[in-house]
Amino acid sequence: MDVLENAHEEFGINPEIIVSIIGIETNYGKNMGSFRVIDALSTLAFDYYTKYEDRESRRLFFTHQLENLFLLAREQKIDPLSLKGSYAGAMGFGQFMPDSYRNYAVDFDNDTIADIWKNPADAIGSVANYLMRHGWEKDEIIVAKAKLTEKRAHEIIYNKISRPKKSIGNFTELGLEPLNLDTKPGLKALPIKLDNETGDEYWFGFQNFHVIGRYNPRVKYAMAVTQLSYLVKDRFCEVHLC
Repeated sequence: MDVLENAHEEFGINPEIIVSIIGIETNYGKNMGSFRVIDALSTLAFDYYTKYEDRESRRLFFTHQLENLFLLAREQKIDPLSLKGSYAGAMGFGQFMPDSYRNYAVDFDNDTIADIWKNPADAIGSVANYLMRHGWEKDEIIVAKAKLTEKRAHEIIYNKISRPKKSIGNFTELGLEPLNLDTKPGLKALPIKLDNETGDEYWFGFQNFHVIGRYNPRVKYAMAVTQLSYLVKDRFCEVHLC
């Protein structure tokens, strides 16, 4: 817990958010991937997206990641053939791609290497640094429930992970308003629409929701991290009476 508290103090990231991301990504290190990263990236860069799915942007992305794998191996004095990860080349507790490692991984326990594979402290610090560098707002709201009141709601485009630009007030005029009337109308938000067993569910996502989406650009991922973080915090408070 001390490491999580230190990450909160240094980077401003809620401990429960870090715990949730690492839990969702690798089940707390139990499933970090068994593929050689060099094989995964080489296949995606030079084979799969050439032969089976013609997507130039993805081919270039994985070529870039392969280049960064060699660079991080040289910089960290690691054998590139030894690194294991997911089928897409993501590595460690937090599933960093090679360029994310080079840009955001930190040596959080000061032992001279940012070891996101075996050192939970470095993994925690690295996830926290990633979120901070992408614009996390310390202790600010992540999401708020909303309701549909029709009006011009058909004009609303939902579930785009981008920086919030329109305000709660703008969406209220269109027919999507917060359930909590104390939510500031000037707050910038993203409109979210999810389906559940009883029908559609509406939310507003704020800057920190967008930042989680920079980790993985899917609305359901960002919402899963958010809702799991609430459960983690509630459980922690039950045990420690906070």
